[in-house]
Amino acid sequence: MNYEENGHSSIYHIDRVIKSIELKNTDDYLVAFEWYNGRYSFPDFNDEVTVNYFDGTSETFVYGHNEKSGEKDCISLWGNEKYLSIVHSEQDLTLRVRVSQHTFIEKRCSKTIKTSPTQNANYLKENLEWRYNRFNHINSNIMEDMKEARSIDSILQHMKRFFRNLSLLAEMGEEVISFIKFVS
Repeated sequence: MNYEENGHSSIYHIDRVIKSIELKNTDDYLVAFEWYNGRYSFPDFNDEVTVNYFDGTSETFVYGHNEKSGEKDCISLWGNEKYLSIVHSEQDLTLRVRVSQHTFIEKRCSKTIKTSPTQNANYLKENLEWRYNRFNHINSNIMEDMKEARSIDSILQHMKRFFRNLSLLAEMGEEVISFIKFVS
């Protein structure tokens, strides 16, 4: 059975529905923490957000991912949830607020704080543990694969993987050198 119905639909760009977005205490979140390896971290935004719509209504809520405590990270438009993204960028040290790939707020971090030697030592420890565990995991897989190898070519391929995996150890050394340069 064929069924046809004429209908009408409208497509709106998100910036024709949302007039503006306001963040409470924005300056508290415009901070970049610099680490020994050139990476940055930022305080997670967990504060009040007000979304102002073109129809004159607005919605205020605490932004976050813990729905049980009343936080939310989505807005509802015509029955559809749209994710409200509040994220920092390491590339240009900015805070961006986006909905449906449209940027409503973009503010550059006003302060960069060099993290302490103790903080960096803990961060280095975490990074080295992660790399070491990854190195061991990959080697474990290589050894299992070598046990099942049926030809010299296969064994040589696994040996190449092993030697490539050794680069993780070199990266660990580079992490230590970067740490020493940063704290000295």
